[in-house]
Amino acid sequence: MFTFALSTETIQISGFGTTAKKLDWDTADIQPYIEFAIENFGIDRCMCGGDWPVSLQAGSYTKTWNTYKKVIGSILDETGQNKVYYSNAVAFYSL
Repeated sequence: MFTFALSTETIQISGFGTTAKKLDWDTADIQPYIEFAIENFGIDRCMCGGDWPVSLQAGSYTKTWNTYKKVIGSILDETGQNKVYYSNAVAFYSL
């Protein structure tokens, strides 16, 4: 498997529901992409974004976040989730 060696590269996990090109997308549609991002970038270089308002093309904002939370919660423990949802973005954007 290819991994990204440069520690300065990061990835924002978002927009996968929109790319499914259907309104009834679910966890099965986005899980492979989220797993790929986490496996190849590591939890320290991944952050989750809402992709609003573009995400509205694939359903409600609530549906988008709940689906992402379900997938990420099945992959990462609480510490990893905190990094992907919060602390990685704080560090990256120097907030």
